[in-house]
Amino acid sequence: MMMSVGLAQAYTLDSGSPKWQIMINIPEYKLYVYQDGVLLGKYPVAVGKPSEPSPIGDFYIVNKVINPVWYPQGRKPVPPGPANPLGKYWLGLNIKGYGIHGNNSPGSIGNPVSKGCFRMRNEDIEMLFRIIPKGTPVKVKYATVRGWVDAEDRAWLEIFPDIYNKANLKQSVAEVLRDLGWKYQPHDRALGELLARNCFSVMEVPRALEFVGESMKGDAFLWNNDIYIHAQNTDLQEDWIRIFDEQVLFKGYLSANLLDIIADGRYQWNLDGVANRVSLRRIFPEQDKN
Repeated sequence: MMMSVGLAQAYTLDSGSPKWQIMINIPEYKLYVYQDGVLLGKYPVAVGKPSEPSPIGDFYIVNKVINPVWYPQGRKPVPPGPANPLGKYWLGLNIKGYGIHGNNSPGSIGNPVSKGCFRMRNEDIEMLFRIIPKGTPVKVKYATVRGWVDAEDRAWLEIFPDIYNKANLKQSVAEVLRDLGWKYQPHDRALGELLARNCFSVMEVPRALEFVGESMKGDAFLWNNDIYIHAQNTDLQEDWIRIFDEQVLFKGYLSANLLDIIADGRYQWNLDGVANRVSLRRIFPEQDKN
């Protein structure tokens, strides 16, 4: 079984690549067009349904047909016109029966509904047909994860549906984070909880922090502009921690903002972003008076 491949970047290709290239990512329902290795545009597509999946691999355009005839297996050919699901334009791949084409059902775009071909909006395939020559390479991927690092050095993941049940999500995420070359380390436990909840299509990767405390052990991480500190590093009453455990994303962790509220000023924390370190110390009553 083919495993999901991490997609660390989809916007640039290696220099020296052919003048035109097409890349399709099946779970993303997107087709990318590159000119001289630079992204020219991306377009939504319909892909093969799970019972008739689209092919994965490296292909190329072998023919270009205007007003194609559709030859469904075991049925009469369908001539050009409104009833033809291929639309007006066909870019055939070097794998028999598969190609990139238009449609007679606009609502199908962005869904797994075809017999394996890649449907485009009619205005998009018309543009593509005009500029893409025969022989153009077409890479078809099955990548359920895409990642990037923003200008603030925060790592992000975008998760696409595993429509063919091919993906190992944990493995794909690890591969994408490795390929990103992010200078920080993810907090594995927090990241695992986010992935397990399966409620984010785009998520920030929790960034592991070094923890420094007074005779306290534990860990911390930075996520969504907030610091999360393991509750074992505090002496808050267990019933408080239990109550808030039911209301936060990360079981056993308290955000610094929440800690400021429920600890009533008993703790002081500080983040050193350069050293990637968070410190936490208790403030005793006699210190409060000084």
